[in-house]
Amino acid sequence: MKIQGLFQRRGIWYYQPPQVKGHRPAERSLRTRDYKEALLRYQRLDRVNEREMRPGKFRLEIERYLEFKRAGQYHTEDSSQSAREALERLAAWLGGDIEVADISAEQMRVYQQKLMETQAPATLKSFMARISGFFTWAMAEKMIVVNPCRSLTMPRTIPTRAEEYCRKAERDRLIETLPENRPDLALVFWLGFFAGLRIREITQARTRWIDLEQGLISVQNSETWTTKDKAHRRIKMSARLQAFLRDYMELWPELKGADSSDFLLRPDKKQGKKCKGRNKRAWRLRYDPRKPFKKHVTEQGLEWVSFHTMRHTWATLHAIAGTPLTTIARELGDDPKTTFDSYIGYTRHNEHSSATD
Repeated sequence: MKIQGLFQRRGIWYYQPPQVKGHRPAERSLRTRDYKEALLRYQRLDRVNEREMRPGKFRLEIERYLEFKRAGQYHTEDSSQSAREALERLAAWLGGDIEVADISAEQMRVYQQKLMETQAPATLKSFMARISGFFTWAMAEKMIVVNPCRSLTMPRTIPTRAEEYCRKAERDRLIETLPENRPDLALVFWLGFFAGLRIREITQARTRWIDLEQGLISVQNSETWTTKDKAHRRIKMSARLQAFLRDYMELWPELKGADSSDFLLRPDKKQGKKCKGRNKRAWRLRYDPRKPFKKHVTEQGLEWVSFHTMRHTWATLHAIAGTPLTTIARELGDDPKTTFDSYIGYTRHNEHSSATD
């Protein structure tokens, strides 16, 4: 007897939840070839789906909200994933079968207090903004009358950041001690420290981005990926970065595998599928260098260094050297006001410091 939603592919049984209000949930592998075992797992998943994926249920409406944002191109892939993480974290705390209409302002206040124990104020503000965006959409969909996040008070943030950044000696030590057999890791450090690229920009970089003759890196959108601000930008290379990339480009043809591409970093790695469904974080990066990166910075006693630290270091050293903040903002791909608030404290415009001497 054929059971709706239960099917087999290459010998493995799968479960396809039914469509609800135009949303088709992602299929789930039952991870078995045995029909009886598949039937038991199907029944368990079907009960969970019946409980959590009905109209008005928070889990279902999260999926519909994200589909709406992607369809209207309000979200890039990165912002969609960030919103998903924030909303699913809230769903796990509230319980998967809660109705959107039952989420109260008091629950959101308690949840915010819980996050404040572990999150920095700026991070908390961004996190809650993603959640509030969902409830604004839910109001437009007539699921709720009032946004439960409306009455929340965000903690005060300090506009001028004083984040840790690598001094030149620390940066150069990390570069000079890189393993000789890891050109992929070297590329991550060079593009992070000397071009200020985000990690997703590094993993998506193409050979056509590199213009060694003009000394430019052109960060460009592609058919499978868009930049954070959805705009192209150019970055002027330093002489050291040009020298490194010239050597790397000579080596690059040897890195290409059977499924070759024009990706600059690990061209043997295919472009992953878009994030779909829950627990698909493995697809977030085309190639994930986090483990070797963390191992290397820890070995050098700089375990606090992250991918973002490299980008912040690039911008900070530029500000200290006197590069105009407008130029830094343009090459970072950030809003000028954000760049001003972040780096004005590092600029050379410090004649006022001796005014009271």
